[in-house]
Amino acid sequence: MKKGLGVWLCSIILLLITSCGKKNDYRMVIPADAGIVMGIDSKSITKKAGVNGEAERANIEAFLKNKVDSSLYSYALELMKNPDESGLDFSKLIYAYFTSAGEVGLIVKVNDEKKLKVLFDKLSEEKVCPALEMKNGVYYVSLDKEVVAAFNESALLLVGNLRKDASLVERGIALLNQKEEQSFLSKKEQVAAFEALRGDVTAVFSLGTMVPPEMMAMVKGVIPENVFLSDLSMLMTCQFEKGKITAQLEGLYLTEAAKEWARKSEEMTMPLKGIFMPKDNQIVWAGFGVKGEKLFDMLMEYPQYAQQMKPMEPILRKMFAAIEGDLSLLMPSTLGGMEMTVNVELKKGEGIGFLETLSGLMQGTGMPVVVAGDKEYSMAIPMMGEITFGLKGENQFYLGIKSPNVQVMETSPANWLDDMKGNRLYYRFDVQALAKNITPLMDMQENVAFMRLFDYICIKALDYPKITMEVVLENQEENVLKQIVDLAKSLNE
Repeated sequence: MKKGLGVWLCSIILLLITSCGKKNDYRMVIPADAGIVMGIDSKSITKKAGVNGEAERANIEAFLKNKVDSSLYSYALELMKNPDESGLDFSKLIYAYFTSAGEVGLIVKVNDEKKLKVLFDKLSEEKVCPALEMKNGVYYVSLDKEVVAAFNESALLLVGNLRKDASLVERGIALLNQKEEQSFLSKKEQVAAFEALRGDVTAVFSLGTMVPPEMMAMVKGVIPENVFLSDLSMLMTCQFEKGKITAQLEGLYLTEAAKEWARKSEEMTMPLKGIFMPKDNQIVWAGFGVKGEKLFDMLMEYPQYAQQMKPMEPILRKMFAAIEGDLSLLMPSTLGGMEMTVNVELKKGEGIGFLETLSGLMQGTGMPVVVAGDKEYSMAIPMMGEITFGLKGENQFYLGIKSPNVQVMETSPANWLDDMKGNRLYYRFDVQALAKNITPLMDMQENVAFMRLFDYICIKALDYPKITMEVVLENQEENVLKQIVDLAKSLNE
């Protein structure tokens, strides 16, 4: 009987020891007030950037041989062959976070606290950093006045503050000792959604803790009164591919009021038909399908807009109700000034009434509007140029702004109509056209060389509010990260 009792007691003691010795989740270091939390797949990124090949390894070895003594050089070579000897686990995501108070943190999982201590001791011996100190179970060292490194058996934290007004040592110690309820992990719904993301970089943006206090009132003014910033988050995944960066963004709505707002936003949009498609590429082309009356109803729910629109609600509602279909903005490639055109599709039979109402409103406010032709008006604005607006056909409204002496540049034919059609939102920025325009104006040719890597940027929403952003490079054969690294090397040679 006593023998059996002894076995049970030993088993219980072993379980208690195991439980007490269990490491905390290294993500517990992320503060609850982090506005942006990013997960970085360092292994994938270094592989795609081409910085872990034999040539790069040889360059790093040569650099270290000339910079450090023989003992640290040997140790560095050992770490390059076996990164686990650093005490850090790079097979897990590296996390970065930002707070609205200006705090920035980088967190790496610790596998072996003793090995990590050896690493810092080696760096201290080489005078790379001061000697480690310890407080409340946390090792720490100030790398400079703006960054502190602190670690325990679970995590290594590099913490800084852009506002330079914080006690970083005390902050680092507090973060490494905080409980789950004080950390980002306490936000169960955001964490679960974040963990489901897959990409080279993933992120969650928590608007309630991301917006600086001084901007809170302004941002709150453009969302409905029954929706709070703490109800809204954004999820992002980012992949670095051959010739392209692809990012996916999706809203995360945490209350019924926020979900209802998202539903109304989707109902306000409609698929683009492509009726204002340009023949040539523009520096900027943006379009979305819109139901004007539903848009007006949404704007009236926002305090900032409702206050301004309420005095003229009947006439504004009539004008918005006339809008239904494609709305586009385009800016051609130009020199010597700016040119921009806005096109709006109206309901059949609403064109003349919309135009007359708009021209009457503008004349009523004292604007120098004059008749320029059949169903067309114009006015000259000092320092801006000429503004013209009118109708094409029965239901296509346009408004154009053109600076004096503006010169339109030649561009390539637009071949993205099929990609644009059916999206509720579509934005295209031609980086190549801009690079050609500004090259004569740029003092730093390195900046132009960097811009010339890129072809265009496209943002589109097929299933609103899910948004896809593509950054497309000229060279489609190599990974985008390798191209950027190679360019950086060539500029520094």
